[in-house]
Amino acid sequence: MVLSLVERGWQAARECSLELQPQGMEFLHIIKGRLDRAVRSLIEPWPHIRIISLPRTLFWPVVSALVLGLWLTGKLRALLVDNPRSYRRLSRVSGLVRVPLTLVQWGDAGYELSVDSAPITRAAWWTQVQRRGQ
Repeated sequence: MVLSLVERGWQAARECSLELQPQGMEFLHIIKGRLDRAVRSLIEPWPHIRIISLPRTLFWPVVSALVLGLWLTGKLRALLVDNPRSYRRLSRVSGLVRVPLTLVQWGDAGYELSVDSAPITRAAWWTQVQRRGQ
């Protein structure tokens, strides 16, 4: 499962998950803040993609518990974040749990991925995620 943290807008992370869900990758998008029902109906339902919106005060406690729980059960394969500040915050954790941590942002050509401020191709990222599952 890819745990996706959405704080700045869901389009980039959503496009990434829609591209990879036919390959069987599960995504859990945790959205900071409340999602309007109309927006939720536009982005759900899709196989292998779940969305949870949380109040801002619960976001980090729930994310911390999810990272730990998914890691302990062996289900966590990658962390995807859309906020550079959250990327820095989670960079310490991703090394401990040994999962790829990737920044996803919207760009001229759709969603763009980067690791440690360096762009990474979608194929290279997908290879890292698949390797984690083996």
